[in-house]
Amino acid sequence: MKNSNSDATLSDVTDPADTISGRSYTALMWNYGGTLVSISSQFIIGIILARVLGPEAFGIVAIGMLVISFGNLIVDFGFGAALIQATKISERDVGFVLLVQVLLGLFLSLLVYFCAHGISIFFRRPDAQAVIATMSLLFVVQAFGQTASTILKRSLNFKKFQAINIISYLVGYLIIGIPCALHGQGAWSIVWAQLTQATLFSLLAFTSADLKFRVYLRPDNPGLFRYGGKVMGTNLCNSTISNLDAAVVGRALGAINLGLYNRAMVLISTPINTVTSSLQGVLFSACSRRQDQPELIRKAYLGACGMVGIVALPVCMTVAAVPDAVIFAVYGPNWAGAIPLLRPLSMSVGVGAMLSIIGPILSACNRVDLELKAQFITAIVFVPLLLIGSRYSVEAVAWMTFLISLLRWTLLLRSLATTLKVEIRVLLTPVVLPLGCASVTAAVTFYADRFAIEFAPMGRMVSDIFAAIGSIGLIFHLFGKQIMRGPHGSYLASNGKIPVKMKRWFGLNEY
Repeated sequence: MKNSNSDATLSDVTDPADTISGRSYTALMWNYGGTLVSISSQFIIGIILARVLGPEAFGIVAIGMLVISFGNLIVDFGFGAALIQATKISERDVGFVLLVQVLLGLFLSLLVYFCAHGISIFFRRPDAQAVIATMSLLFVVQAFGQTASTILKRSLNFKKFQAINIISYLVGYLIIGIPCALHGQGAWSIVWAQLTQATLFSLLAFTSADLKFRVYLRPDNPGLFRYGGKVMGTNLCNSTISNLDAAVVGRALGAINLGLYNRAMVLISTPINTVTSSLQGVLFSACSRRQDQPELIRKAYLGACGMVGIVALPVCMTVAAVPDAVIFAVYGPNWAGAIPLLRPLSMSVGVGAMLSIIGPILSACNRVDLELKAQFITAIVFVPLLLIGSRYSVEAVAWMTFLISLLRWTLLLRSLATTLKVEIRVLLTPVVLPLGCASVTAAVTFYADRFAIEFAPMGRMVSDIFAAIGSIGLIFHLFGKQIMRGPHGSYLASNGKIPVKMKRWFGLNEY
């Protein structure tokens, strides 16, 4: 397997490398390894902080993060994706993007700082003003790291990117966040941790990418504006859809319900992000180098969709089957209010995992306009559904979120089918068997949980985990060939990516 140039490519051969190969595969492995360590750390540290701080502290910080996450998209202005997608970039292009992002970061820091009082009043939590004002510093701090991290991703240097991400997170939360929480700092422990992480990440990324802050008022590539503008519009729609439910909960149902909603969502989305986020970045970079070869991109999607489905759907549906066992074991009895939320949110995250790989491919093919249209329609429908749900309960909002994720997936599938010139049923093919596997696993775990309901919380969850793993193992033993049929199976089963003993158990010896 070879690399034809310094950029990552999709392979031209017909089996696993139809999806991601060469440097792309190496990048994917580093990205998955780093993301696994990073998200595992976030998961464990998040549990510790949740047990120490309780729902209200997380609700207050979540208000600030709603503003920060939305504003970061404006700071990026879509230039990050534009630099990755462009065939060639110059030093002037990079310098111009860096200047614009820093200026936008400074502007938003000042804007949010002076609007912190109004934002806190909107969410009916005047005590959140100081938190929001302090978190506004994140805009200008993160701006310096955005361009640098983009350059690392473009070159597929995910080894260095993930190392920086892990180090900065552990320093921020393990050394600053947890000690502050144990010393009674409440919501501020998360604020100080986040600021420390962002500052260290930007410093390390800027140094690693070997950037120089040079002022360029005009880029060499005017297409950065056109492409970046479309990406920013799409990202703003995505962010609106992703955060609108939390905003409605915080405004209509209070900070405690927002804390419960936020932690329930994070609990299931954190492990699933291990699967999707790493694949998204590499898939976008690799497909951007082959945007003129739709057949290879179609195989890339089918392979990626199959891999995500095999992992994400059984996890999400199993958690949805036993939400009380999971909440009591992970967060403890103080978080019992999150139990009715976990079922719809788990199902929503499962659908979100499947749709998450569509956006990078549409962006790589320069069809951001189709994604923007789909997201815009979704956002319009989402608003009234959330307002209706908020009149009843936070659980009703969670179910509305699940329904809208189904609509969003349907619209994005139509956009991808148009781009790749295939029927939607072709794009759904790799989902069918993982969905069946997930349904059986969830059912087995649910009934096994009934027998373990009197166990201690941790023992009960461990029992459920063994039931789920045993069910999946048996299913793969009986139907491994059928489940692994297609680009994803060829990709995983060849070249030693599945151990020999596991191949035998799955009946994949012919690969």
